[in-house]
Amino acid sequence: MINRFFILIIVQLLLVPNLHASIKSIPYFNTLTNTDGLNQNTINCLHQDEFGFIWMGTPNGLIRYDGNEFKSFIHEPGDEKSLINSSVYDIYDDKKGKLWLSTNAGISIYSINNNSFLNLPEINNFLINGNKVVKIIEVNDNKKWILTKKDLLLVEGELQNISVKKVDVAGSRIEKDITYSDMVIYNGTYYILTNKALHISKRGEEGNFFTIEELEISQYKDHFFSKMMLDKEKKNLYVSTRQKILTFDLNWEKIRLVNSKDLSNYAIGNSHFHITNFESDNKGNIWVTTFGGGVIRYHNESQSILRYKHSDEDFSLSSNIINDILLEESGVVWFATGHGGISILDPYKKLFHIIGNNKVRSNSLSSNLVNDILIDSKNRLWVGHFLNGINISEQEFNLEKSHEMTFKSSLSHLNVNSLKEINNQIFIGTNKGLYIYDLKQEKYLEIKGFPSNINVVDELEGIDGKIIFSVGRKIYEFDLGGQKVVNNQKINVIPFHENLKVKGHVNQIFDNNKSIYFATNNGLFQYFKDSHKVKSFHTSKVDVNSLGEDKVFTIYRSSTNVLWIGTFGGGLHKCIERDNSIIGFERITRANGLPDNVIYSILEDKEGLLWLSTDDGIVKFNPKNNAIKIYDTSDGLSANNFRKSSYFKDQYGTLLMGSLKGVVAFNPLEIKNNPIVPNPQILHLKIRNEEIEANKKYDDKTLLTSPIFNTESITLPYEMNQITLELGALNPEGINNTKFAYRLKGIDTKWTMTETDQRHANYIKLPSGEYTFELKAYNSDGVESEEVKRLDIIIESPWYRTFTAYFFYLLILSLIIFGVTKYLSNMIRLQKRVLAEQKDKEHLTEINEAKLTFFTNISHELRTPLTLILSPLEKLAYDNRLHPELKSFVENININGQRLLNLTNSLIDFRKIGKGELKLKPIKQDIAPFVKKTADAFIDYSKDKNINYDVQIETAPIKGWFDKAVIERIMFNLLSNAFKYTPKGGQISFHVVQDHDNMVMTVEDNGIGIKQEEISHIFERFYNGENQETVFGSSGIGLFLVKQLLDLQHGTITVDSKEHRGTKFVVSIPTNIEEATKELQNINEDEVIEKEAKKDSVPDVTKNNKPKILVVDDNEDIRSLIHQLFDDRYQVFDAVDGEDGLEKTMSIGPDVLLLDINMPKMNGYELAEHLKGNPETSHISIIFLSALVDYESKKKALEKGGQIHISKPFSPYMLELQVNNLIAQKSHESEKLKKKIIMSPDKEEILTRDEILLKKIKEIIEENYGDDQFNIDQIADSVNMSYIQFYRKFKLISGLNANKYLREYRLKKAAHLLEHDDALSIREVMYTVGFNSQSYFTKAFKKQYAVTPAAYKKQFKKESDKLM
Repeated sequence: MINRFFILIIVQLLLVPNLHASIKSIPYFNTLTNTDGLNQNTINCLHQDEFGFIWMGTPNGLIRYDGNEFKSFIHEPGDEKSLINSSVYDIYDDKKGKLWLSTNAGISIYSINNNSFLNLPEINNFLINGNKVVKIIEVNDNKKWILTKKDLLLVEGELQNISVKKVDVAGSRIEKDITYSDMVIYNGTYYILTNKALHISKRGEEGNFFTIEELEISQYKDHFFSKMMLDKEKKNLYVSTRQKILTFDLNWEKIRLVNSKDLSNYAIGNSHFHITNFESDNKGNIWVTTFGGGVIRYHNESQSILRYKHSDEDFSLSSNIINDILLEESGVVWFATGHGGISILDPYKKLFHIIGNNKVRSNSLSSNLVNDILIDSKNRLWVGHFLNGINISEQEFNLEKSHEMTFKSSLSHLNVNSLKEINNQIFIGTNKGLYIYDLKQEKYLEIKGFPSNINVVDELEGIDGKIIFSVGRKIYEFDLGGQKVVNNQKINVIPFHENLKVKGHVNQIFDNNKSIYFATNNGLFQYFKDSHKVKSFHTSKVDVNSLGEDKVFTIYRSSTNVLWIGTFGGGLHKCIERDNSIIGFERITRANGLPDNVIYSILEDKEGLLWLSTDDGIVKFNPKNNAIKIYDTSDGLSANNFRKSSYFKDQYGTLLMGSLKGVVAFNPLEIKNNPIVPNPQILHLKIRNEEIEANKKYDDKTLLTSPIFNTESITLPYEMNQITLELGALNPEGINNTKFAYRLKGIDTKWTMTETDQRHANYIKLPSGEYTFELKAYNSDGVESEEVKRLDIIIESPWYRTFTAYFFYLLILSLIIFGVTKYLSNMIRLQKRVLAEQKDKEHLTEINEAKLTFFTNISHELRTPLTLILSPLEKLAYDNRLHPELKSFVENININGQRLLNLTNSLIDFRKIGKGELKLKPIKQDIAPFVKKTADAFIDYSKDKNINYDVQIETAPIKGWFDKAVIERIMFNLLSNAFKYTPKGGQISFHVVQDHDNMVMTVEDNGIGIKQEEISHIFERFYNGENQETVFGSSGIGLFLVKQLLDLQHGTITVDSKEHRGTKFVVSIPTNIEEATKELQNINEDEVIEKEAKKDSVPDVTKNNKPKILVVDDNEDIRSLIHQLFDDRYQVFDAVDGEDGLEKTMSIGPDVLLLDINMPKMNGYELAEHLKGNPETSHISIIFLSALVDYESKKKALEKGGQIHISKPFSPYMLELQVNNLIAQKSHESEKLKKKIIMSPDKEEILTRDEILLKKIKEIIEENYGDDQFNIDQIADSVNMSYIQFYRKFKLISGLNANKYLREYRLKKAAHLLEHDDALSIREVMYTVGFNSQSYFTKAFKKQYAVTPAAYKKQFKKESDKLM
């Protein structure tokens, strides 16, 4: 017994060193705990499904982890479709994608597609009283073995019709202390493991078991069996006991033990230690999980062993209680722990070692704020801190054990700025001066002669046997001659060369062989050792080859002899050198891919790559191609922010960089790209921000029959074309280390890259069609996944773009084409018929138009002789010399002449109505007298025809808005028709009454009447029925004209007639004009003229100064008539045509021009245009006298400059009033202009052509009045007129003599100067205003102002003195 004990001790002593010797690097674990989203930190079991999701069984439910989030499933009381019990301790996956969950209350089956649980009482009835499931083995789709602690169950059939049978296993009696642990089936042999024995059995044809071999636990000197694992390739069966792994070879008739791995060494001090599970990987490693001992990995062939256990370090295994293990094909290992959540071992995790302050260990670094780093010649690590002195490692520096290093402190509470080893002595720059530590003596040396005024040493460097150090902006040196410092040695500190004057804090001193570089906060300085010259380099906004920033932090010369500069804010600089001096810089900044433009340190690895510490991680920079790779906290760094001057490279190539959270140490050759790329997955689908779940209806449609991650194609209605896809990938590096690239084929032309925090793809308003969504994943090193996740998306067409809709569209289009074709054929036939009728109608219209044109032309021709008849008659009618007996005859002739004029006007109005040119001119009046007078005009006619004519008009006034001309034409046409169709001895009545707001006019006769079939046509144009009795009747325009005139007034006309019995017309005319016709309410032109004539009397003119009238008309009788009308008051001149009129106008200069339109040689419009365009004649007033009375003729007359248009025949009385008004108006305007132009040089109210001319004249006078040679001739020349033309024009528009006006203008200027300028003498004033004779000036001034110039000046001087 004693010998065995000693042997065991010797074996342990031999094995333990080998254990440590086999560890080559410290593993780093990622963890997932409740702080990451887990609801439980104790995980019982792990399982990975076909989609890559990790399922976790816990004491508080089932958890699914998809890489983005955790989803929990727990037992819901009362919900039969929920988990049967929340305590899940094992998970099995069948071939149909369902999870069999072992719980404390039995088995629940979870359907991934339906997201629901199924509980089977047929099985769970056996799982009572602690009889838990140990293992489930699936034989085929309809057959499974379920091993429980007490029973072996055979489950057959579909889940809906399942049968469960308990099977007895001969030779394995389950007693009180015996339970089943595991079962393996291989080549028809059943390996059934209990806690006490391994039973090797066969099964007979009837299904009964018989044991062929049995192995007791006692044979292997342990307490119990626990698990089994089969290696089919090697035909090995692995069996675990409490502390051992037994390997059996199955290639023999009986199983043969070939290896026993005793792990009891790891149970020392832990009485609860036992193996919980074990798995093998594809590299021949056996991973053993334990209770209390962490994880043990050993290689089955080499027997090398490695142990992972929990420690105080954050990167260690999260717990030593390991319940389960999950090995991924990629090599990533997941551990389910007790109280520590999930620990993930990533074999490709970047090995950044962190050396920092650990509050649990007192002998760790004093502080995480590192100012400088040094590994001395004894391979000890020195760390200088901010205000925390120095830490010196108590062991030699070993990167793989750096987390276990312990430190001693020195120079506590000092701010250590720099550390340098020179000649086996450490020179330390602090805020309290310089310290020197001798490595051989292991003590600090005393030095003498160090200046007392130098309290701080910042940066220092040993160069050419001298120590050069900086104090703020000053630089000092002392010479050691290349020798070591001895205790109490006196040193001689002197300022560095006087030529070097830096203006900023020194950050580094760099020996460059023939020169020394000083990196400062105000640029880079180069000191040449031989010449003592200094060259400085600074930033320049205009020079892109200058420094990016003046604050230079670090300098490094690479193995390829390239000088590199790191700045604060300007990025990395590659120096361009010539003759040992810098001639320019090549900048590498954020624009080139750097994470930050602050470079704290530059170090180089064996492969020539530069490693930079920044304010946003560590950068690996390839100088050959400027490739940049960034590492940050997601890669294992303790912090992204680093410290200035805090870096070191040891003799083995290890790089150390000081950060805000300690020292980051790493072997750059071990920092490789991670080849593991997580498989991309689509986790969720949202439509219009609502998540779409499987087998759930949306708008009465089931969109998914399985979860989106298990769906290859989805069809969406057109109205659901706004989708969001959540992207995911299970990355052992963590959720923030995965990027995605996606595209929707059919929409996107290129891949869209995401950032690590972007995990959604959004598409809105997708057109109908078929698309394929493709997704790729990238790990933190940018390695792309081989697998591309695809999802076919079909957006249905809207109802109006379906085949059914297209069928109906085609049907409708066919019907339309048929209808259009039918319609067009009918239209063609109709068009032919219409064309034939239209030709007939056009022919009839041409005949009627020719007839109407004929009568209209005759009417125009009649107007001139009517003028010659009616004008004298009107004067004769108003002549008091006419005998009273003759006066009635003359008036009767005049009335009937006016009626004849109305007949001609009716034809012209008829033409106007056809063109829409006739406008009402109503005025408010009592119309009864006018109606009475018009009706009485037919009395003599009635007597001649022996017709009883009865006129009854209401005696009360009939007031309203009426156009007399229109009323007269209506009455005339109706009464004329009545007289025409009433035979002699007949009877006609004309009655007029006022009925409320209407005047009602009734014309009734007992004549020939109208046929009933013709009554509806009598108001049509050119309709004359069968009556051909008169010329007017045959024209067919009388009643048509009446109807149109009534429509203009919103009046009505009705007819009641019986053939051979008579006809009755009733006319109703509104007395109040509605809003719709108020634009027509213009006062009658003749009445306006008459009113104005009463206001303004004709100006008194002497016979010798009569106004001039020029009559231009080719009709001699008209000219003679106008002579008779105006000879007594005006000078009347004649012109026979337009050219004659133009010539006489220029010679005579008339005040008023009476102008005909239609004349030979030059018509009236042309003459008016000539006159108005000439400044000499533009002032002449023009009255057009013409037989053309249509709207266009009147409009054109006014556009050509005419003031008035009077139609022939005209009223002599009205013509006289028009001429008198124009003459009076011109007289008033002349007076007004005369007042304005005498002396108003500062006011500008010039509006008309005449006023523009006057303004120009005043400007000419204002510029030249001081010249005594300036006269009227010069003014006329300036306005392009002859002297006579200007004199006449000025006289006409101003009423003034031009010479007199010029003289008065000069005198007014003289008066102004005498009044306001005492300094000027009388003679100076005279010459200033253009007089050259004093006597003439005095005489003219006295005549104008009644005093001499001298008296005038004296008078105003006295008034000025009084004011003073």
